[in-house]
Amino acid sequence: MMALKTQKESDVAHEEILSPLLSRREAAQYLSDRGLETAPQTLARKFHEGTGPLCTHVGDRAMYRKAHLDDYFVSQVSAPRRSSSEPRKPMATQRAFGDADDRA
Repeated sequence: MMALKTQKESDVAHEEILSPLLSRREAAQYLSDRGLETAPQTLARKFHEGTGPLCTHVGDRAMYRKAHLDDYFVSQVSAPRRSSSEPRKPMATQRAFGDADDRA
């Protein structure tokens, strides 16, 4: 038996479907404007490889939502480092400076 969606889930799904879509060229420009230099061809390749931002299609045209591009951008940003010899870590695992583990 299929579960019914709550009104809130339905509203969120409806908002996402109706949120503005960007073409591949516009999506590449959107990411580049934020500092992640990206060409439309790179987005096409990353879609094929399954390593890029989420993509939807309208007919046979690839389209991107800003929220998905923002999520992808955040996933590409590393935590701050003091030296190039330190390994890059995703921003999500960054600890606050001066955590208890750093004292001792």
